[in-house]
Amino acid sequence: EHWGGISWNGKGGRRVQSRKRYGNFILRLEWKLQRRHGNSGVFIRAPRVNRESALGMEIQVFGDPGEAPNKNSSGSIYDVLAATSNPTNPIGDWNTYEIYANGDHIRVTINRTVVQDVYIKDHEKLIPRLKKGFIKLQDHNDEVTFRHIRIKELP
Repeated sequence: EHWGGISWNGKGGRRVQSRKRYGNFILRLEWKLQRRHGNSGVFIRAPRVNRESALGMEIQVFGDPGEAPNKNSSGSIYDVLAATSNPTNPIGDWNTYEIYANGDHIRVTINRTVVQDVYIKDHEKLIPRLKKGFIKLQDHNDEVTFRHIRIKELP
């Protein structure tokens, strides 16, 4: 499946979601924010509606270049696991994400640096999360642009 570029610059808190559910995949995309501490995210294995970051997972997109990583910074599994580093580019520049989800294994790469390489079974808060769901791009009332969005299903 291949999607084109998507840009939001209005208010709303909306999402764009895949047509089908994905369990095992590699998702590659580029993103940029237009203001410091701008907020967005990429949901994986998410339910159709409601509580996407609690039932699925949100890989955080945050305008925090140069800041120490925490549970809400870029590359974090939102509100659960901080990224191991923060290799994001300056505000207004493109960043690349590669999100690998294969069974129990989740790996997130920002700008060719691995910032998450975890097994769900090792993190109590992740164990009950969905194993298959929608991929969603979040608009969180901040100007965000996504492009070069590609997904490859894994067996």
